[in-house]
Amino acid sequence: MVPAKDKKAGQQIDKKDHWRYRNNSTDPKVKAVTGSKKWTTFAGRIDPQTTTDDVTELLASKNISVVSCKMLKKTEDWHHKYAAFRVVMDVADKDNVFDDCVWPVGADVRDWWFSSRQS
Repeated sequence: MVPAKDKKAGQQIDKKDHWRYRNNSTDPKVKAVTGSKKWTTFAGRIDPQTTTDDVTELLASKNISVVSCKMLKKTEDWHHKYAAFRVVMDVADKDNVFDDCVWPVGADVRDWWFSSRQS
């Protein structure tokens, strides 16, 4: 990632500090909806011996507040090679959970994909 420039100070923004410069727009036309205090992510391609407690402890050691952690069911044969989890955390940690230093090399961590259940 190429460092961006801080428009106010004209200084380079270090990659590790980019989060400090996000979500600070005061545009009156486009506003975020407030109220949700949870953020949901998917964590996969993790060793199959890993437990929900292991994931929760890992995130807690990185000061990420976990609300819940659930191992996903293995519905296909190839699923048995990995463990995958649905992790719900405090919304304040939504950017921190994607830091490469948090997860083992090769883990797949991304936003949870919600789909509607239409009959």
